[in-house]
Amino acid sequence: SRRVARPSALVGLVTVLLAILSTPASAQTQTNTQSTQRAVNFLSSDVATWVTGNGCAACHRVGASTFGLAAARANGYDMTAVVANGRTNQYNLEFLGQRIATEQLANGSWIHEGSSFRNEKTSYATFGLAGYDQSVSTQYSATLVAAANWALLTQEASGRWPSDYTNFPVNHGSVPTTARIMVGIAQAKQRVDPARAAQYQAALDRAAAYL
Repeated sequence: SRRVARPSALVGLVTVLLAILSTPASAQTQTNTQSTQRAVNFLSSDVATWVTGNGCAACHRVGASTFGLAAARANGYDMTAVVANGRTNQYNLEFLGQRIATEQLANGSWIHEGSSFRNEKTSYATFGLAGYDQSVSTQYSATLVAAANWALLTQEASGRWPSDYTNFPVNHGSVPTTARIMVGIAQAKQRVDPARAAQYQAALDRAAAYL
């Protein structure tokens, strides 16, 4: 049976990577660029290996990592490097994007097998696809739009999408869950007609008011 992903240092690593990647290039030293590249190489191999071994795109592992690797690609890090699993960073990134898309349900959401973690897994999957759609390829734009459409139907009147993941420390409440879905909706807004985009914006406005 598939294991529920155990909270790990990978989530923290992705957070650190995103902070470094957002630093202006003029402020980066050769040392931190090399350190970030090593972190990208580790993240790429480790997450792809985990998905292959466990057979699922775990909630926090894959979505957050896909977003981080897409950001690395957009910021000029070496995606042709062959890493510990014998694949390139680019191959691993594409593998993760494909894995996320493959697990989407017909209604546009994702759910962790054998659990009720729908909002949590959907928020991470949508977040990951938003980064992929923005920085890698639009091949999963329809998948991202389907997720955004599901989110419009499930947003609470308060503007939030409540966290339904009960295992600490991954569960930090509904703020990060809502924020990740917002990132997905904002990117999906670029892929729809003006009428639908207006509906997306209204949902974003409600979510922003909640935050």
